[in-house]
Amino acid sequence: MRHVLLLVCLLCAAFAAWGRETALLKPATAGEFRKQFTFLTDGWQAEARGLVGTSPRYHSLPDTALESFPDDPWTYFTVHPVNLWRYAIAGEPEWTDYTLTATVTVQESAPLKGFRPGCYFFNYQWGREAIGSDAGLIVRYTDPDNYYMARISTGYDHLELWKTHGGVVRVAPCQFAPNRAYTIRVTASGRWITVAVDGKEIIRYADPVMPLRHGRAGIGVRESRVRFDNIQVLPAAHSDTPLPVHEPQFSLRKWVDRDYIFDGDEPIGFIFPGPNGLAFAEVKLAPGLMPLLTPYAGMQSYSYAPEYTHTVTRKGKIFAITFKLHEKDGGFACEADWTITYDPARGYVWDKRAVVTVLKDKALTSWPELDDPFFYQLVAPVTDKLPKCNDGLNYCLKQIADGTTVAYPAATHIWGDGVGGIENGPKMAIRPGGCVVTTVDGWGVVTELPADNTHRHTTGYCHWGLDQHIKTLETKAPAQGDVYTGHVRFSLWTPERVRQEMARSVFLQKAMKPTYDQTLSPYLIAHTEPVNHCANLYPGLTGEAVRLWTGNYTIDRAVGRGDNSAMRVDAGTITKRLNGAWGDDRPNVWLGPTYWTGPYLAPRYRFGIWVKAEAFTGKVVYQADSWDWVPEARAKFPVARAELPIQGKCDWTYLSFETSAPRQVFNWSLRIDPVGTGVIWVDDIDVTPLAK
Repeated sequence: MRHVLLLVCLLCAAFAAWGRETALLKPATAGEFRKQFTFLTDGWQAEARGLVGTSPRYHSLPDTALESFPDDPWTYFTVHPVNLWRYAIAGEPEWTDYTLTATVTVQESAPLKGFRPGCYFFNYQWGREAIGSDAGLIVRYTDPDNYYMARISTGYDHLELWKTHGGVVRVAPCQFAPNRAYTIRVTASGRWITVAVDGKEIIRYADPVMPLRHGRAGIGVRESRVRFDNIQVLPAAHSDTPLPVHEPQFSLRKWVDRDYIFDGDEPIGFIFPGPNGLAFAEVKLAPGLMPLLTPYAGMQSYSYAPEYTHTVTRKGKIFAITFKLHEKDGGFACEADWTITYDPARGYVWDKRAVVTVLKDKALTSWPELDDPFFYQLVAPVTDKLPKCNDGLNYCLKQIADGTTVAYPAATHIWGDGVGGIENGPKMAIRPGGCVVTTVDGWGVVTELPADNTHRHTTGYCHWGLDQHIKTLETKAPAQGDVYTGHVRFSLWTPERVRQEMARSVFLQKAMKPTYDQTLSPYLIAHTEPVNHCANLYPGLTGEAVRLWTGNYTIDRAVGRGDNSAMRVDAGTITKRLNGAWGDDRPNVWLGPTYWTGPYLAPRYRFGIWVKAEAFTGKVVYQADSWDWVPEARAKFPVARAELPIQGKCDWTYLSFETSAPRQVFNWSLRIDPVGTGVIWVDDIDVTPLAK
């Protein structure tokens, strides 16, 4: 008997040792936590059995109390973006299939006060800054732009699974109470992510779009104080279970105090009463794919009354909803019918029919735009928003009247370009039954104009908002009794389909055929600017940052300060933008809007560029201007500038100036203006904070 007991003890000890050896991560002391975890942010305290994370509350930060501070979603997420998540990461990038477990106690809950992303087109967060999220467990983290996070909320009593480049992919009701411990387990196996709370599986999700296959594990807190105990990571068996066939199940649900359309347990868009009329926001075009656009529920107009009605007429495999909207002075009425279906080859198909009836003369100077979809990831943002945007050039593909598909860089200015503007007439209009497609990181966002529209339409892009406009070619002002019927359909092209269509398109910037005799707009901003080394910028813009420049310039791959890449500008192409329209006389090589300043950033900066010339006569002007700040009643902020005279040849020379900036600035422009004759090269633009 003694030998049997000894054998049992030895086996138990062996199994215990085996368990310790097979655990990928199991810190047990404060020292082990500090050694094994990488703290990407402040706010972490290592204790004997775990970690305590604390994140500040946005509305308690000093600058949010400023009397002149515009505390709204635009400012909250764009003007002065503040990542309120606090992260602690551990493990190896090569980890693939594993289970992360932690006992989570929310000691101080996150407030529900604040703004949740998704309600403005320039928000690139896709739900990262989720108001009410107390804590999250992170798996397959490779960088800030690639990971999954299972998030809990004591305020909303839900568990949600969020993914970079996917947004919120699953929501499940689950009660969480403050100061109570919950054991949360997240398993990543193949393309499957499962989440269990106190041993009960709540979420089981197979990622259908670009699943993340490997990465580190971690934890996070947001506007809360949370304790994580018994943290461990164990290997998990690899799952080869194939993706299930997607069966749509549409419904309208109240979630985070919004009216969301759900497909099963995945939110795919919500009804947003915005400033330009009712819209759908955070719209997804495929399960598991990031939100891509914000289309208007009716017709785009700035004069809608805030009141509206909606009626859901179908749900299940097909979703249908009707909206009724009115102009604030009773000048016109709009009724729109939406139908959402799912097609495995096209993703979610959002079909809208809108009818505008003019009730009073002079109620409209022109017909409202059929739609104005705001693309979330059209071109790289000019803020430090995460996840980062595109890695390459985005294009617009348009099927025009003669059946040709033309392609040109996205974000061509709508009012001044030669391929989208209404001055081109029917030649460049979207053909009846045709479509215009914007490529977004390889995907194609399809806006189809069915043949039953009462008017012909063209399209272009706003350089400022990076959004697409669809305008009728009709120039006659509507009169009482006129009726406009518009029909638009949104769907998705896969990256493979985009490549096929691009291969057979006519690229207008390379081969301007006689049929398309208009020239491209000089106001292109589709270039991703590779010469802007922002190593000294405020946090979020470190490294080789991508910025958007508009104007007549090229990227010269043979000239550069050590990297064979610089911006080449011919002074002969510099003209005043739009001939001074809107009182705007900035030249057409400029950066903006920028949204670089605002609270939490330095009040004073140094702006610098490096300039080179071979045969240039004149001067290079470098300046910051067009400062917009609150309150508007204050005097306009002065222009700050520096000039470099050049007579002939000039080797790389640093040109810089310093200036202060009001802490409420939300928009300004940085411009390069070679005044004279000849060519210059510009490289390594920097904006350096000089004071806090």
